Amino acid sequence: MKELKKICSEEPNSSFFMCLSTHGARITRGANEGSYVLFSETRLSSEEELVLTAIHERDLAKMIHDIPSKNKFVAVELCQIQEPKDKIVDDAEAIRHRIHEQFLPQLYKQIVQLRLQALLERGIRLPSNEELTEDAVRSNPKLLNLILMESCDVKKEVPVRANEERVSNFMLRFRDAFRGAAITPKLDEENGFDQGPRHPLFAKEVLEYVCRSIRDDAVKHNALVHTEYKSRVRTRYEHAAEFQDITQTPGFLGADSSIDFGQGEIPEPPTMPLASPTYVTSSLNSITLKLNYTVPSSSTELPTVLGYHIQRRGHGRACTGEASGWRRAAAFQVLSYEEVVRNGVIPPTTVTVYGLATDTAYCFRARARTAGGWGPFSTSSSGYRTRAATSTMDQHETIRLAALRDGANGVAKLMDKHKNAGAIQRYAAEILATMAMKGISTVHGRNASLQPLVPSDLPVVITVRNAMLKFKKDMHLQQQGCILFGRLAVSNATWREALLSVDKPSIMSIVQDISSRDGRDFNSELTRCATWALEQLRVGAITLRQKPRHVLSEHAAATRLQGMYRCRKAREGVRALARSVYAQAIDPTSGMTYVFNTRTGATFWGLPQFAS
Repeated sequence: MKELKKICSEEPNSSFFMCLSTHGARITRGANEGSYVLFSETRLSSEEELVLTAIHERDLAKMIHDIPSKNKFVAVELCQIQEPKDKIVDDAEAIRHRIHEQFLPQLYKQIVQLRLQALLERGIRLPSNEELTEDAVRSNPKLLNLILMESCDVKKEVPVRANEERVSNFMLRFRDAFRGAAITPKLDEENGFDQGPRHPLFAKEVLEYVCRSIRDDAVKHNALVHTEYKSRVRTRYEHAAEFQDITQTPGFLGADSSIDFGQGEIPEPPTMPLASPTYVTSSLNSITLKLNYTVPSSSTELPTVLGYHIQRRGHGRACTGEASGWRRAAAFQVLSYEEVVRNGVIPPTTVTVYGLATDTAYCFRARARTAGGWGPFSTSSSGYRTRAATSTMDQHETIRLAALRDGANGVAKLMDKHKNAGAIQRYAAEILATMAMKGISTVHGRNASLQPLVPSDLPVVITVRNAMLKFKKDMHLQQQGCILFGRLAVSNATWREALLSVDKPSIMSIVQDISSRDGRDFNSELTRCATWALEQLRVGAITLRQKPRHVLSEHAAATRLQGMYRCRKAREGVRALARSVYAQAIDPTSGMTYVFNTRTGATFWGLPQFAS
């Protein structure tokens, strides 16, 4: 404490913060009555040892008062162990294993009294010549600017320790507050990077954040306990166990009358720029980029990156005027400190920029953000171009020419070469569906020269199946694949047998899964195509079965139908007779419905099997 007093005395306008988290005890009577702050060397075997190895609340108040700082923020947590409910019968035992429930008000009162005494000794008077009292010291922040905070109600609550570090959430929340969690980011400020003095982190911001977060931690802990119990224990009854929900309500004194003061500096924004955004893929009106943030090797502990900001501008001689200036390219990809640090959510580093012109080049730059603000922009990337409107037609024509030249094998080579290109797979399935139609009808026009598919081309069909499994959200690919399967199943029995022989996942299961989806996932046209293809495959499965050995003649078939009709009429007559004999009633004791025979008086819980 002497070294701390010496440091603070050099800057009388400084702010002091202390978080004291340890065990507490108290002596209930005698000359040493009061609450005590315990340490690892403290002994509780006797009252004398407790007094010698612990700090009394009066001594703690004097230590806090002697700190020569203008502003003080003291947070205490001395209630880890609650006092047992059983009363101690022995009057000689005066030590209790928790502090007094009014510890914080008493500590605050003692600090106020010490401050009043010091002011009177120095001859300090109020400007209005009023009497200097304790109430005046409490209400005037120029005389005492102090905030005292307690982690929870020591009489009814215990601190939450629901974290991997197995320490009090109270201390962790203070650590998070000083690392930037107490700061509300202002995303609309798009000013450039400024390596100037950092803004202060105010005490009331820290106080508000810790109080709110501690209460939320208790609520989340209760929900987690209930969820884990339900997932591990299966019971017959809904209320199989009762839980005592944990509550943690921090208390504080002096914050209402004190003047807000800085408790430190907000975290530093990123000082190193990002690497230039790299190209991933593009479409007619969008470009997908990858962001890379390299951690400097010289830094020991960097502030947590919460998100990124991307800007774009035109590239090349054609982009002049407004297109040459930097503009926001996408929405701010910024998360909160709670999401990133506590919930483990990683800010997205792959961003798709929409709303771009077709066949136009753009360059991009990006910057990272921490709780302290935005960092510097990266260097501009090279020009990335959106795709031209004719490029998709070129792909379709390339596949069609490959089919005309090499048949199904030429299409398969292109599909294997461009496995990750959804457009190639889509157009290939469309060309193959056209080739499959030649087996059942005549094709005219530009595709008249296409070769029909034969059962030896089954590997090409399997390639289409694999593409459908990979690009499940490509509706056009899924539809063309279903049309291909249906047309091949209709063409001949050999193709049907080949399609049904494909190993898992089978073509039948894929088509059945598509046809069973509702309109929220797939459009109605795709569902109709899948249903039609499934019917063709099922017809093929039936025709592949062994035909019956005996074929009925017309007379035998008519006789069998007549017998089936008589049996059905007989069953209807029995049911009609049963309905006239059996009646339903309600049991007044159980409230359940039962059936009784109106002729014999026999009762049943349900109708007999022959009458149902």
